[in-house]
Amino acid sequence: MAYSLSRFLLSSLNENCYFPEVEKTISMISSAENKCSSGSNAAIRGIEGSTSRMYFSALSFFIDKKFGFSGRNRRPPRDCANAALSYSYSVLYNSVDVILRNHGFDTFVGFMHTSQSGHRALASDIMEIFRPLISDRAVLDFLNSANIETDFTYNGEAVYLSDKGRKKLISCFEKAISSAASAPDGYEQSCRGLMLYHADMLSSAVDNKDVSRFDPYIEGESNARSGDI
Repeated sequence: MAYSLSRFLLSSLNENCYFPEVEKTISMISSAENKCSSGSNAAIRGIEGSTSRMYFSALSFFIDKKFGFSGRNRRPPRDCANAALSYSYSVLYNSVDVILRNHGFDTFVGFMHTSQSGHRALASDIMEIFRPLISDRAVLDFLNSANIETDFTYNGEAVYLSDKGRKKLISCFEKAISSAASAPDGYEQSCRGLMLYHADMLSSAVDNKDVSRFDPYIEGESNARSGDI
């Protein structure tokens, strides 16, 4: 989970419509981030799981109640918002996977996620950085104008996007991934450009066996080096 970006998105949303519960969650996410500075992968994954539940619970404050969202569920998604999140995450996962494979990575080999049943673990590792920045923002934008009757299909308890809904969400996703953000090197570029930059940093870190060369993006901070990587 991208703790800093999750906190930033919740803080941005809470500026316009303040909820004390969300402010408390932001503080709890910050505390969880500090705990992840050490410990085993299993322990970190446990912290990530509990923090993710807190994040989605807080996100529900900014999603219209008509979409039935109270937290993350999937396989299958059981409400409209989760249907949109699942689809948006799939698009992001595939986008990151293509970028990493074009950089020569075997994306079945990851750091935190494990590869099983054809899952590309490295793509899941890197996409975590960009979920709030791209996918969650795209979904919130989509839900602002989504129509429960025409943008979704229903099969028992399962809810999916209709063809019309997918097209609308893809448009919101493209808007989010093309939007400008403060780049790690101090210059403004698109979120897609930031994804490419992270693949460059990861390549440099692996080639030079130097983990410090991979410096994940933090919203609003020039936290990576400029120049050659």
